[in-house]
Amino acid sequence: MAAVMDEGTVYAFADDTEVTEGRPLLADGAVIEAESEPRGIGGLVRDGSGAARGVWGQVVGRELTAECDGMCALASGRLCRHAVTLALHAVERRLPWHAAPIDDTPCAPGEALDALTAVEKAAVLDRLLDTRPELRAEADQLAVLLLAPRARVELTALQEGTAAEAVALGVLDGLDACEGDYDGDEVLCYAVEGLAET
Repeated sequence: MAAVMDEGTVYAFADDTEVTEGRPLLADGAVIEAESEPRGIGGLVRDGSGAARGVWGQVVGRELTAECDGMCALASGRLCRHAVTLALHAVERRLPWHAAPIDDTPCAPGEALDALTAVEKAAVLDRLLDTRPELRAEADQLAVLLLAPRARVELTALQEGTAAEAVALGVLDGLDACEGDYDGDEVLCYAVEGLAET
């Protein structure tokens, strides 16, 4: 089965940086060769140094994945700039992407959401909130609950960092107060010589 990719699909599987770096390569004619292959598209893309990189884009299930023989180190499931360039070139040329057959058996009620990717779930949420705006307040409350643990962790780390800094400054102030007072512990007094300047 052949499908035609669009820019939105490419962007959904690429980080902004890779898109920003891939578009100029496309504009500069960096794609040397591109052709449809089983499950996707393959080709050669010239990078900024002029070296040609072998790139393969594939449709796997509902995901767009890619491989590149360059030194691209990306998180799993994300496209590098070379893959973005090749994919956008294919979009411009309307080259077909041959995907693996998908099981068209309908999902049972209650199973369809679990079968969606994160991008598809986001699209479902957007469409649901567009058609049922009264659910927006409830969705926002759920979002707050999801964000709350992360916010608590960040606040705790900030508080602990501030407390540690306050203790350290207190110790330094105490050591500074000892400077020049040789009636006490001589080792401590020598240790703080020049502390005020520091």
